[in-house]
Amino acid sequence: MEPMSWLADLTAELPAQQRLQRLISDLRTRFRCGAVALLRLEQGHLRPVVVDGLVSEALGRRFASADCFRARQEK
Repeated sequence: MEPMSWLADLTAELPAQQRLQRLISDLRTRFRCGAVALLRLEQGHLRPVVVDGLVSEALGRRFASADCFRARQEK
């Protein structure tokens, strides 16, 4: 999928879950990753919204953002 196709896909009249799933599936292919997850920050925790290449149980997990070095802000 070309970058402009990503933009078209994100604005297409598809359910949000399907749009995001298509996006991360393409990212996984493009970057040749074993797995990709889109995380949402909710009340100090990172929660997977969509995953590709991970077990479906990962969607029910939450991760403390304080434990994630990329989520910490330097002061």
